[in-house]
Amino acid sequence: DLFISQASLVFSGWTSKFEGNGIYQLLTKINNLTEERDQILTKYINMTNERDGLLIKNDKLGGNHDFYFISSLKKSWTESRRYCTERGADLIIINNREKQEFAKRFSNGNEFWIGLTDSDKEGNWKWVDGSTLTSGFWRSGEPNGKSGENCVVSFSSGWRDHPCNNAFRWICEKKTLSNELHIKTTDM
Repeated sequence: DLFISQASLVFSGWTSKFEGNGIYQLLTKINNLTEERDQILTKYINMTNERDGLLIKNDKLGGNHDFYFISSLKKSWTESRRYCTERGADLIIINNREKQEFAKRFSNGNEFWIGLTDSDKEGNWKWVDGSTLTSGFWRSGEPNGKSGENCVVSFSSGWRDHPCNNAFRWICEKKTLSNELHIKTTDM
């Protein structure tokens, strides 16, 4: 017991000595920073997993290896497009039945902005890449908005023109390098 008491006294003396020199505070700070680092690392891993879950590599569209992201937020067409372009993507271009069906499945039946607008010239529907719409998946009676509805939302029942400042979810489409090269060489 005498030894334990002396050891406790010596340890208490060291602690007091450390506290007086700031070493105890330094050790506490190191411990707190280590815990904070571990929390940040956990958040980083969780966010990376979430990102990977949102970016889907699509191998089902005839060799198409583009990446897609569907938002959980709702924004205007312009804000949605800006979100995509700031990440090296653009709003989705739907130019065939397979892609229309893929986008409907991918969105779980929710409506979303697509990269189609006639804001430059009424009735002249253009994709965000500058190409002209050749055929579409319009809902019966659409497009019908005249000059007030210049952007397109895809619903499970088909496309509808809407005012561009309305808020909807959106799908970004990012072309992979190999797909971009294929598009560029076939356009020449």
